[in-house]
Amino acid sequence: MRLTKYLLLLGLLFLSSCGGGGGGNQPPPGNTRLTLNGIVRDNTGTALAGVAVLLSLNHTVTDSQGRFTYSNLPAGSYIVSLQDPAGNYDSRSVTLSDGSTDFNFSLPGSGGLRVVRTQPALNGSAVPLDVPIVLEFSDAPLKSSISAEDFELSPPLGGISLAVNGTSLEIIPQQQFPTSQSILLEYTGTISSGTGQMDQPLRLRFTTAASDTFGPRLVNTRPFNMAVNYPPNLPISFDFNEELLQDTSGIKLSVQPQTDLQLRVSGASLLVSRPGGWDINSDYSVTVDFIRDTLGNLAEFGASINFRTGEQVANARNAEADWNLDSDTIVFSSNLNGSYDIFSIRPDGSDLSQLTDLTGDERSPTLNADGSLLAFQRRDNEGFWQVMLLPLKEQQA
Repeated sequence: MRLTKYLLLLGLLFLSSCGGGGGGNQPPPGNTRLTLNGIVRDNTGTALAGVAVLLSLNHTVTDSQGRFTYSNLPAGSYIVSLQDPAGNYDSRSVTLSDGSTDFNFSLPGSGGLRVVRTQPALNGSAVPLDVPIVLEFSDAPLKSSISAEDFELSPPLGGISLAVNGTSLEIIPQQQFPTSQSILLEYTGTISSGTGQMDQPLRLRFTTAASDTFGPRLVNTRPFNMAVNYPPNLPISFDFNEELLQDTSGIKLSVQPQTDLQLRVSGASLLVSRPGGWDINSDYSVTVDFIRDTLGNLAEFGASINFRTGEQVANARNAEADWNLDSDTIVFSSNLNGSYDIFSIRPDGSDLSQLTDLTGDERSPTLNADGSLLAFQRRDNEGFWQVMLLPLKEQQA
């Protein structure tokens, strides 16, 4: 359902782009349709052939005369992005009107702080699924002037992290790129350097590879490493950038001091709990290795958490309990971690385990007759409810 909705939205965006608009600039519809003519030259005035061009979601390349054309456009403002075969990137806003239809562009771009190169390349294809987006600036940007909230990634991939190194900015999506997907990056904020501000409208589009050859990458842990006073009734979580293989038999798990642990996969998270809870006021070191994604790709590195428990358990609203007599297990929804997740527990209060760790809320759990399947409702971040099934028999064996 969500995929259908997203494809429909993408189709509508494409149709609207054929009629005008670019990077959030949506000109009002009009009766007059115009043709935008562009020519790209280098700094010596020589026409550049084979330059990648992006206007809205429509991409093309310049001909042997350095020319490109977009037809049937209403008057208004458009963002045009360009990148020549040598990798020089530039983008700028143009205003199309009855008296202004022909535009000249130059590569490399000049004037003020600007993005001059990108990786992946503009309109690139077969881009690997787990590589950062790298922007190269004409001058070193100030880290304090760059906000992750001002970057818009379509489709959204669970947020991004930023790393500035000299004149380069790495943009690292929290989730792995989907296969064979058109990715669009836009920036709407203001970036500064020691000499000025960037007024360049930034748009970058590329298409990802058709296959996944990358293992899962750790993006977060709960608690953070060296945390103290961690509630002894909570599981710990290793969160990765893609869904994990449900079969945990190949995972290497170690803990100091040695104790019995339970291991469970929930989507992109690996959950580790101790039957009956962790000892209070105690230090633990938990290490996991040989983590695989759903295709069997192996994570390059293992992961560890060192933490110390406290005495205070985490309080929560617990609701919608369902007791399965065959497996002697109670499942219920709880907002123990903020949003609602599904947990299981024995009637005597032992073996508290978190079964789900998805974005949004998971509610209304119920088990089938033998306790091998969990059915529940999930509300995603957009407010839509879905019915989900999760196999449990292997995990509870």
